[in-house]
Amino acid sequence: MIHRQRGQRSHRAKAEVVRQAAIAAYRQDYPDFGPTLASEKLQARGLEVDHETLRRWLLAERLWERRRRREVHRQRRERRECFGELIQGDGSHHDWLEGRGPRMVLVVMIDDATSRATARFYEAETTEAYMDLLGRYLRKRGRMRWMYVDKDRIFRAEKRDVDYVEPSLTQFKRALKELDIGLILANRPQAKGRVERFNQTAQDRLVKELRLANAKTLEEANEVLE
Repeated sequence: MIHRQRGQRSHRAKAEVVRQAAIAAYRQDYPDFGPTLASEKLQARGLEVDHETLRRWLLAERLWERRRRREVHRQRRERRECFGELIQGDGSHHDWLEGRGPRMVLVVMIDDATSRATARFYEAETTEAYMDLLGRYLRKRGRMRWMYVDKDRIFRAEKRDVDYVEPSLTQFKRALKELDIGLILANRPQAKGRVERFNQTAQDRLVKELRLANAKTLEEANEVLE
């Protein structure tokens, strides 16, 4: 039994003129964009194309390759139950402006329960940068109970003596103590999975948004980020 419509064009298929326009726009303006992000940009231009439809078109035109997901052999830590219970913090070093401007670092604070993020570009990953972002976060979202960060010198300092190592407070840790915010130091980057995955996404999508906006300075980059 062979259906009569086998090999025929679906009645729900997009018009060929839409397909051609979408492919042409992708070639010209979004050649390294993923199908999902490219679909969002095309819809903003009035070309209503679902990301899965666009993915099939790009595969047919050999403008996109299938990407297999690697198997994950570790178990992810469960999210915290309440907003504000735990905030993951990290700095992402990357060529955000693709050579159009200075090197910058993206400092991020993301809620473990909801993935709501507050981020900002700074010249370097410093105590001053984290202090500034912490102030912005507190004014916008309120005080968290714990912060989860790596073992950078911003968060951990050691006072060395002849026979022992005595921990001492850094300026940032002292500020958290005065605010009654706990600090947890991660033993490895993978432990901060929420913020690490956010940084990976930002290094893909945010770089392209900065390119489209032709951002060339730290100030312009933060305007795009907001």
